[in-house]
Amino acid sequence: MTFEIRTVTADELPGWIRTAEAAFGWTPSAEEIENDCRRLEVERSLAAVDRGRMVGATSAYSFNLTIPGPLSVPAAGVTAVGVLPTHRRRGILTALMRRQLAEMRERGESLAVLYASEAPIYGRFGYGAATTQADLHIDPRRVELREGIPQPGETTLVDRDEARHILPVVFDRFRREIPGQVDRPPGHWDAWFHDPDSHRGGASGRFYAVYTENGEHRGYAAYRVKGEWSEGTDGNIMRVTDLVATTATAYVGLWNYCLSVDLLSRVEVHHRPLDEPVRWMLSDSRQLRLRDVGDALWVRLADVAGALQARHYAVEGTLTLQIHDPFCPENTGIYRLDGGTNGATCRRVADNPDLSMGVDVLGSLYLGGITAGELARGGRIEQHRSGAVRRADLMFGTDQAPWCATHF
Repeated sequence: MTFEIRTVTADELPGWIRTAEAAFGWTPSAEEIENDCRRLEVERSLAAVDRGRMVGATSAYSFNLTIPGPLSVPAAGVTAVGVLPTHRRRGILTALMRRQLAEMRERGESLAVLYASEAPIYGRFGYGAATTQADLHIDPRRVELREGIPQPGETTLVDRDEARHILPVVFDRFRREIPGQVDRPPGHWDAWFHDPDSHRGGASGRFYAVYTENGEHRGYAAYRVKGEWSEGTDGNIMRVTDLVATTATAYVGLWNYCLSVDLLSRVEVHHRPLDEPVRWMLSDSRQLRLRDVGDALWVRLADVAGALQARHYAVEGTLTLQIHDPFCPENTGIYRLDGGTNGATCRRVADNPDLSMGVDVLGSLYLGGITAGELARGGRIEQHRSGAVRRADLMFGTDQAPWCATHF
Protein backbone atom coordinates (compact mmCIF):
# COMPACT_ATOMS: atom_id res chain seq x y z
CA MET A 1 0.00 0.00 0.00
CA THR A 2 1.20 3.51 -0.76
CA PHE A 3 0.25 6.65 1.13
CA GLU A 4 1.34 10.28 1.12
CA ILE A 5 2.65 12.29 4.07
CA ARG A 6 1.98 16.01 3.61
CA THR A 7 1.16 19.26 5.38
CA VAL A 8 -2.53 20.14 5.55
CA THR A 9 -4.05 23.44 4.47
CA ALA A 10 -6.10 25.78 6.67
CA ASP A 11 -9.27 24.65 4.90
CA GLU A 12 -8.44 21.01 5.64
CA LEU A 13 -7.75 21.59 9.35
CA PRO A 14 -11.29 20.77 10.65
CA GLY A 15 -11.24 17.44 8.77
CA TRP A 16 -7.71 16.79 10.01
CA ILE A 17 -8.89 17.36 13.61
CA ARG A 18 -11.73 14.87 13.10
CA THR A 19 -9.20 12.31 11.83
CA ALA A 20 -6.87 12.85 14.79
CA GLU A 21 -9.76 12.63 17.28
CA ALA A 22 -11.20 9.51 15.61
CA ALA A 23 -7.87 7.77 16.19
CA PHE A 24 -8.51 8.29 19.95
CA GLY A 25 -12.14 7.19 19.69
CA TRP A 26 -13.53 10.73 20.07
CA THR A 27 -15.98 12.74 17.98
CA PRO A 28 -15.33 16.46 18.50
CA SER A 29 -18.15 18.98 18.46
CA ALA A 30 -18.10 22.03 16.20
CA GLU A 31 -17.18 24.13 19.26
CA GLU A 32 -14.26 21.85 20.13
CA ILE A 33 -12.97 21.93 16.54
CA GLU A 34 -13.15 25.72 16.56
CA ASN A 35 -11.26 25.78 19.85
CA ASP A 36 -8.54 23.46 18.53
CA CYS A 37 -8.15 25.67 15.45
CA ARG A 38 -7.29 28.58 17.75
CA ARG A 39 -4.04 27.00 18.86
CA LEU A 40 -2.93 24.49 16.22
CA GLU A 41 -0.15 25.50 13.82
CA VAL A 42 -1.39 24.55 10.37
CA GLU A 43 2.08 24.62 8.85
CA ARG A 44 3.24 21.99 11.37
CA SER A 45 0.20 19.69 10.99
CA LEU A 46 0.95 16.57 8.95
CA ALA A 47 -1.53 14.11 7.48
CA ALA A 48 -1.13 10.63 6.07
CA VAL A 49 -3.35 10.43 2.99
CA ASP A 50 -4.55 7.22 1.35
CA ARG A 51 -6.34 7.69 -1.98
CA GLY A 52 -7.44 11.19 -1.08
CA ARG A 53 -8.61 10.34 2.44
CA MET A 54 -6.77 11.41 5.62
CA VAL A 55 -5.97 8.33 7.71
CA GLY A 56 -3.27 9.56 10.11
CA ALA A 57 -2.18 12.76 11.78
CA THR A 58 0.47 14.49 13.86
CA SER A 59 1.24 18.10 14.68
CA ALA A 60 3.64 20.17 16.75
CA TYR A 61 3.63 23.46 18.61
CA SER A 62 6.59 25.82 18.37
CA PHE A 63 7.36 26.06 22.06
CA ASN A 64 10.10 27.58 24.14
CA LEU A 65 11.14 24.90 26.63
CA THR A 66 12.84 25.71 29.93
CA ILE A 67 15.91 23.53 30.48
CA PRO A 68 18.41 23.43 33.36
CA GLY A 69 20.23 26.72 33.70
CA PRO A 70 17.50 27.85 33.70
CA LEU A 71 17.50 28.60 29.99
CA SER A 72 14.79 28.77 27.34
CA VAL A 73 15.30 26.98 24.00
CA PRO A 74 13.11 26.25 20.96
CA ALA A 75 11.40 22.87 21.11
CA ALA A 76 8.66 21.04 19.24
CA GLY A 77 5.61 20.14 21.32
CA VAL A 78 4.31 17.05 19.54
CA THR A 79 0.54 16.58 19.70
CA ALA A 80 -2.48 14.93 18.05
CA VAL A 81 -0.61 11.79 16.94
CA GLY A 82 -2.85 9.01 15.67
CA VAL A 83 -3.76 6.60 12.89
CA LEU A 84 -7.29 5.45 12.08
CA PRO A 85 -8.08 1.88 13.19
CA THR A 86 -8.58 0.92 9.53
CA HIS A 87 -4.90 1.63 8.79
CA ARG A 88 -3.01 0.27 11.78
CA ARG A 89 0.25 -1.67 11.42
CA ARG A 90 1.04 -0.31 7.95
CA GLY A 91 4.00 1.92 8.81
CA ILE A 92 1.98 5.13 8.77
CA LEU A 93 2.89 6.24 12.30
CA THR A 94 6.57 5.54 11.63
CA ALA A 95 6.43 7.63 8.45
CA LEU A 96 4.72 10.51 10.25
CA MET A 97 7.29 10.46 13.08
CA ARG A 98 10.22 10.32 10.66
CA ARG A 99 8.91 13.28 8.62
CA GLN A 100 8.21 15.28 11.76
CA LEU A 101 11.70 14.76 13.19
CA ALA A 102 13.26 15.75 9.88
CA GLU A 103 11.27 18.99 9.90
CA MET A 104 12.33 19.71 13.49
CA ARG A 105 15.99 19.49 12.53
CA GLU A 106 15.37 21.75 9.52
CA ARG A 107 13.88 24.32 11.93
CA GLY A 108 16.91 24.09 14.19
CA GLU A 109 15.01 22.45 17.06
CA SER A 110 17.27 20.07 18.95
CA LEU A 111 14.50 18.91 21.32
CA ALA A 112 10.96 17.56 21.07
CA VAL A 113 8.51 16.94 23.92
CA LEU A 114 5.16 15.18 24.17
CA TYR A 115 2.66 13.48 26.45
CA ALA A 116 2.36 9.79 25.57
CA SER A 117 -1.06 8.21 25.21
CA GLU A 118 0.58 4.77 25.58
CA ALA A 119 3.99 4.25 27.14
CA PRO A 120 5.28 1.53 24.75
CA ILE A 121 4.77 3.62 21.59
CA TYR A 122 7.28 6.41 21.76
CA GLY A 123 10.43 4.73 23.03
CA ARG A 124 10.97 3.20 19.62
CA PHE A 125 10.95 6.72 18.14
CA GLY A 126 13.59 7.90 20.61
CA TYR A 127 11.43 9.56 23.27
CA GLY A 128 12.03 8.93 26.96
CA ALA A 129 9.80 9.68 29.97
CA ALA A 130 11.48 12.65 31.66
CA THR A 131 9.10 13.95 34.35
CA THR A 132 6.71 12.44 36.86
CA GLN A 133 3.52 14.02 38.12
CA ALA A 134 0.55 13.36 40.39
CA ASP A 135 -2.79 14.82 41.40
CA LEU A 136 -2.88 16.05 45.01
CA HIS A 137 -6.01 15.47 47.13
CA ILE A 138 -6.54 17.20 50.50
CA ASP A 139 -9.57 17.29 52.81
CA PRO A 140 -9.48 20.94 53.95
CA ARG A 141 -11.75 20.17 56.91
CA ARG A 142 -8.96 18.13 58.50
CA VAL A 143 -5.89 20.25 57.85
CA GLU A 144 -4.53 23.78 57.68
CA LEU A 145 -1.19 25.44 57.10
CA ARG A 146 1.21 25.43 60.04
CA GLU A 147 1.30 28.55 62.16
CA GLY A 148 4.04 31.09 61.60
CA ILE A 149 4.38 30.78 57.81
CA PRO A 150 4.50 34.37 56.46
CA GLN A 151 1.72 35.48 54.11
CA PRO A 152 2.29 39.20 53.49
CA GLY A 153 0.15 39.55 50.34
CA GLU A 154 -3.52 39.22 49.53
CA THR A 155 -5.61 37.07 47.22
CA THR A 156 -8.36 38.54 45.03
CA LEU A 157 -10.93 36.87 42.79
CA VAL A 158 -10.95 38.46 39.34
CA ASP A 159 -13.23 37.92 36.34
CA ARG A 160 -12.15 36.35 33.07
CA ASP A 161 -11.47 39.63 31.27
CA GLU A 162 -9.11 40.80 34.01
CA ALA A 163 -7.53 37.36 34.23
CA ARG A 164 -6.70 37.46 30.50
CA HIS A 165 -4.43 40.43 31.17
CA ILE A 166 -2.83 39.12 34.37
CA LEU A 167 -2.35 35.36 34.03
CA PRO A 168 -0.21 35.19 30.86
CA VAL A 169 2.29 37.70 32.29
CA VAL A 170 2.57 35.86 35.62
CA PHE A 171 2.83 32.47 33.93
CA ASP A 172 5.62 33.60 31.62
CA ARG A 173 7.74 34.68 34.60
CA PHE A 174 6.97 31.41 36.36
CA ARG A 175 7.73 29.06 33.47
CA ARG A 176 11.20 30.52 32.87
CA GLU A 177 12.51 29.24 36.23
CA ILE A 178 11.45 25.56 36.16
CA PRO A 179 12.93 22.94 33.79
CA GLY A 180 10.23 21.18 31.79
CA GLN A 181 7.90 24.17 31.49
CA VAL A 182 6.86 25.46 28.08
CA ASP A 183 5.56 28.87 27.12
CA ARG A 184 1.93 29.41 26.20
CA PRO A 185 1.54 31.30 22.91
CA PRO A 186 -1.51 33.57 22.47
CA GLY A 187 -3.45 30.83 20.67
CA HIS A 188 -3.11 28.55 23.69
CA TRP A 189 -4.41 31.23 26.02
CA ASP A 190 -7.32 31.95 23.66
CA ALA A 191 -8.32 28.28 23.67
CA TRP A 192 -7.79 27.97 27.45
CA PHE A 193 -9.90 30.98 28.33
CA HIS A 194 -12.66 29.86 25.95
CA ASP A 195 -13.49 27.23 28.59
CA PRO A 196 -16.28 25.29 26.81
CA ASP A 197 -18.84 23.31 28.83
CA SER A 198 -17.48 20.05 27.39
CA HIS A 199 -14.17 20.62 29.23
CA ARG A 200 -15.70 21.21 32.66
CA GLY A 201 -16.59 17.65 33.67
CA GLY A 202 -19.83 18.74 35.31
CA ALA A 203 -18.11 21.45 37.35
CA SER A 204 -18.40 25.24 37.25
CA GLY A 205 -16.68 27.63 34.91
CA ARG A 206 -13.25 28.74 36.07
CA PHE A 207 -12.59 30.99 39.03
CA TYR A 208 -9.39 33.04 38.99
CA ALA A 209 -7.70 33.86 42.33
CA VAL A 210 -4.75 36.25 41.93
CA TYR A 211 -2.13 36.76 44.65
CA THR A 212 -0.72 40.29 44.94
CA GLU A 213 2.23 41.44 47.03
CA ASN A 214 3.65 44.99 47.19
CA GLY A 215 1.40 45.96 44.31
CA GLU A 216 2.70 43.19 42.01
CA HIS A 217 0.88 40.07 40.81
CA ARG A 218 2.98 37.14 42.08
CA GLY A 219 0.78 34.13 41.35
CA TYR A 220 -2.66 32.76 40.66
CA ALA A 221 -4.88 29.72 41.10
CA ALA A 222 -7.42 28.79 38.42
CA TYR A 223 -10.06 26.35 39.60
CA ARG A 224 -13.56 24.94 39.23
CA VAL A 225 -16.02 23.79 41.87
CA LYS A 226 -18.03 20.59 41.47
CA GLY A 227 -21.19 20.73 43.54
CA GLU A 228 -21.64 17.67 45.76
CA TRP A 229 -24.47 17.98 48.29
CA SER A 230 -26.03 14.98 50.01
CA GLU A 231 -28.90 15.10 52.53
CA GLY A 232 -28.28 18.79 53.17
CA THR A 233 -24.54 18.36 53.83
CA ASP A 234 -21.94 20.28 51.84
CA GLY A 235 -19.26 18.29 50.08
CA ASN A 236 -18.08 20.41 47.16
CA ILE A 237 -14.87 19.54 45.31
CA MET A 238 -12.41 22.23 44.22
CA ARG A 239 -10.47 21.23 41.10
CA VAL A 240 -7.39 23.40 40.69
CA THR A 241 -6.11 23.25 37.12
CA ASP A 242 -3.37 25.87 37.49
CA LEU A 243 -1.52 26.94 40.63
CA VAL A 244 1.32 29.25 39.60
CA ALA A 245 3.55 31.13 42.05
CA THR A 246 6.63 33.20 41.27
CA THR A 247 7.63 33.66 44.94
CA ALA A 248 7.61 31.45 48.03
CA THR A 249 5.10 33.74 49.77
CA ALA A 250 2.75 33.60 46.77
CA TYR A 251 2.90 29.80 46.90
CA VAL A 252 1.91 29.84 50.57
CA GLY A 253 -0.81 32.43 50.05
CA LEU A 254 -2.46 30.55 47.20
CA TRP A 255 -2.45 27.23 49.05
CA ASN A 256 -3.89 28.97 52.09
CA TYR A 257 -6.67 30.39 49.93
CA CYS A 258 -7.50 26.99 48.36
CA LEU A 259 -7.66 25.30 51.77
CA SER A 260 -9.79 28.10 53.26
CA VAL A 261 -12.70 28.21 50.81
CA ASP A 262 -15.95 27.22 52.54
CA LEU A 263 -18.19 24.23 51.76
CA LEU A 264 -15.39 22.01 50.43
CA SER A 265 -14.83 18.36 51.24
CA ARG A 266 -11.82 17.98 48.94
CA VAL A 267 -9.27 20.13 47.16
CA GLU A 268 -7.77 18.51 44.07
CA VAL A 269 -4.71 20.10 42.48
CA HIS A 270 -3.91 18.46 39.19
CA HIS A 271 -0.66 17.62 37.37
CA ARG A 272 1.86 18.52 40.06
CA PRO A 273 5.49 17.49 40.69
CA LEU A 274 6.18 14.83 43.30
CA ASP A 275 8.43 17.11 45.37
CA GLU A 276 5.58 19.54 46.13
CA PRO A 277 6.70 21.54 49.21
CA VAL A 278 3.17 22.11 50.51
CA ARG A 279 3.39 18.69 52.21
CA TRP A 280 5.80 20.18 54.75
CA MET A 281 3.61 23.24 55.33
CA LEU A 282 0.54 21.30 56.43
CA SER A 283 -0.46 20.79 60.05
CA ASP A 284 -0.89 17.09 59.17
CA SER A 285 1.29 16.02 56.26
CA ARG A 286 -0.58 12.71 55.89
CA GLN A 287 -3.65 14.56 54.69
CA LEU A 288 -1.94 15.20 51.36
CA ARG A 289 -2.73 12.18 49.19
CA LEU A 290 -1.17 11.44 45.80
CA ARG A 291 -3.46 10.17 43.05
CA ASP A 292 -2.82 9.16 39.44
CA VAL A 293 0.97 9.11 39.80
CA GLY A 294 2.73 8.54 36.51
CA ASP A 295 4.97 9.75 33.74
CA ALA A 296 4.22 13.13 32.20
CA LEU A 297 6.54 14.90 29.74
CA TRP A 298 8.60 12.79 27.35
CA VAL A 299 11.77 14.21 25.75
CA ARG A 300 13.44 13.43 22.43
CA LEU A 301 16.88 14.74 21.43
CA ALA A 302 16.65 15.45 17.70
CA ASP A 303 20.24 16.76 17.73
CA VAL A 304 22.24 15.06 20.48
CA ALA A 305 25.24 17.39 20.56
CA GLY A 306 23.12 20.50 20.17
CA ALA A 307 20.77 19.55 22.98
CA LEU A 308 23.53 18.50 25.41
CA GLN A 309 25.47 21.72 24.98
CA ALA A 310 22.32 23.87 25.23
CA ARG A 311 21.78 23.24 28.95
CA HIS A 312 23.85 23.96 32.04
CA TYR A 313 25.03 21.34 34.55
CA ALA A 314 25.00 21.34 38.34
CA VAL A 315 28.73 20.62 38.70
CA GLU A 316 31.75 20.85 36.43
CA GLY A 317 32.57 17.57 34.78
CA THR A 318 33.28 15.52 31.67
CA LEU A 319 31.37 12.50 30.38
CA THR A 320 31.92 10.45 27.27
CA LEU A 321 28.58 9.04 26.15
CA GLN A 322 27.89 6.34 23.59
CA ILE A 323 24.42 7.00 22.20
CA HIS A 324 22.36 4.52 20.16
CA ASP A 325 19.63 5.99 17.97
CA PRO A 326 18.27 3.37 15.55
CA PHE A 327 15.39 5.61 14.41
CA CYS A 328 17.74 8.49 13.51
CA PRO A 329 21.04 6.69 12.94
CA GLU A 330 22.81 9.96 12.13
CA ASN A 331 22.69 10.63 15.91
CA THR A 332 24.38 7.33 16.81
CA GLY A 333 27.93 7.85 18.03
CA ILE A 334 30.23 8.70 20.93
CA TYR A 335 30.02 12.21 22.37
CA ARG A 336 32.32 14.02 24.78
CA LEU A 337 30.35 16.35 27.05
CA ASP A 338 32.21 19.03 29.03
CA GLY A 339 29.70 20.87 31.18
CA GLY A 340 29.25 23.06 34.20
CA THR A 341 27.24 25.87 35.72
CA ASN A 342 28.13 28.36 33.00
CA GLY A 343 27.60 26.25 29.91
CA ALA A 344 28.76 23.19 28.02
CA THR A 345 30.41 21.91 24.89
CA CYS A 346 29.68 18.61 23.18
CA ARG A 347 31.38 16.98 20.21
CA ARG A 348 31.77 13.61 18.58
CA VAL A 349 34.92 11.70 19.50
CA ALA A 350 36.53 8.33 18.90
CA ASP A 351 37.28 7.74 22.60
CA ASN A 352 36.15 4.82 24.72
CA PRO A 353 32.82 5.72 26.38
CA ASP A 354 32.15 6.17 30.09
CA LEU A 355 28.46 5.27 29.63
CA SER A 356 26.32 3.69 26.92
CA MET A 357 22.57 4.28 26.49
CA GLY A 358 19.79 4.67 23.95
CA VAL A 359 18.74 8.14 22.86
CA ASP A 360 15.40 7.55 24.62
CA VAL A 361 17.25 7.01 27.91
CA LEU A 362 19.20 10.21 27.34
CA GLY A 363 15.82 11.92 26.91
CA SER A 364 14.76 10.64 30.33
CA LEU A 365 18.00 11.94 31.85
CA TYR A 366 18.02 15.30 30.09
CA LEU A 367 15.86 17.50 32.35
CA GLY A 368 17.26 16.07 35.59
CA GLY A 369 14.04 14.45 36.78
CA ILE A 370 15.20 10.83 36.33
CA THR A 371 18.60 9.92 37.74
CA ALA A 372 21.34 8.05 35.94
CA GLY A 373 21.59 5.75 38.97
CA GLU A 374 17.95 4.76 38.68
CA LEU A 375 18.29 4.16 34.94
CA ALA A 376 21.48 2.13 35.43
CA ARG A 377 19.88 -0.04 38.11
CA GLY A 378 16.99 -0.59 35.70
CA GLY A 379 19.40 -1.88 33.07
CA ARG A 380 19.01 1.13 30.77
CA ILE A 381 22.52 2.56 31.17
CA GLU A 382 25.75 0.56 30.88
CA GLN A 383 28.71 1.89 32.85
CA HIS A 384 32.17 1.30 31.33
CA ARG A 385 34.23 3.40 33.75
CA SER A 386 33.85 3.29 37.52
CA GLY A 387 32.14 6.35 38.97
CA ALA A 388 30.64 7.53 35.68
CA VAL A 389 27.03 6.96 36.75
CA ARG A 390 27.61 8.96 39.92
CA ARG A 391 29.23 11.74 37.91
CA ALA A 392 26.23 11.80 35.55
CA ASP A 393 23.90 12.11 38.55
CA LEU A 394 25.84 15.09 39.87
CA MET A 395 26.06 16.82 36.51
CA PHE A 396 22.48 16.31 35.31
CA GLY A 397 20.87 16.86 38.73
CA THR A 398 18.56 19.82 39.44
CA ASP A 399 17.50 21.56 42.65
CA GLN A 400 13.82 20.79 42.09
CA ALA A 401 12.02 18.21 40.03
CA PRO A 402 11.28 19.32 36.47
CA TRP A 403 7.61 19.41 35.52
CA CYS A 404 5.27 20.87 32.95
CA ALA A 405 2.08 22.69 33.92
CA THR A 406 0.84 22.85 30.32
CA HIS A 407 -0.92 19.94 28.64
CA PHE A 408 -0.97 19.91 24.88
